[in-house]
Amino acid sequence: MSPVAKKWPYPKIDHFPGRFERFSYRTYNWFENQLWPIRPVPFLALITTATGYQLRNFETLEVHRILKPLAISVGSVYTSVFFLRQFLKICYFSYKGYLKEDPKKPSFLTMAWGALRKILLKIAPPQLSSCDLLLPKLPLPSLNDTVQRYTGSMKHFMSKKKLSTEKVFRMKNYI
Repeated sequence: MSPVAKKWPYPKIDHFPGRFERFSYRTYNWFENQLWPIRPVPFLALITTATGYQLRNFETLEVHRILKPLAISVGSVYTSVFFLRQFLKICYFSYKGYLKEDPKKPSFLTMAWGALRKILLKIAPPQLSSCDLLLPKLPLPSLNDTVQRYTGSMKHFMSKKKLSTEKVFRMKNYI
């Protein structure tokens, strides 16, 4: 009896993105992470609208006369996005009041925070690393303390002989 050819369970990859395609979606994702909770397309639409409003009576095609209103538009629109991100950082990401409250009787502030959370998740769900810079940096314990705590927690599971060799190994390598 001949062996049966099994069907490959995963879809066959016919296309791998080239350098330009990878650069383009990485750049778009970078813009999206920098502008969260505003998406890049509405951001560019706001810039175009603001620039168009400033150039509504424009007659000659001179680059230096276009760049000035464009810079003002980019600066003003990005400043508003920056202030929105700072507001979210201070008011939304730092709110911890819900942890201390009764879940059946939340305060008005907690209900407002929950409503803002639902709105943000609907309008602009966070991308992979869009909020990483807004979170506080946590201190990392030293390697010596970590190894010491690990060997202390393992003393109930290891024999005395193995535990003593672990301590000697720790003394040689980490302390």
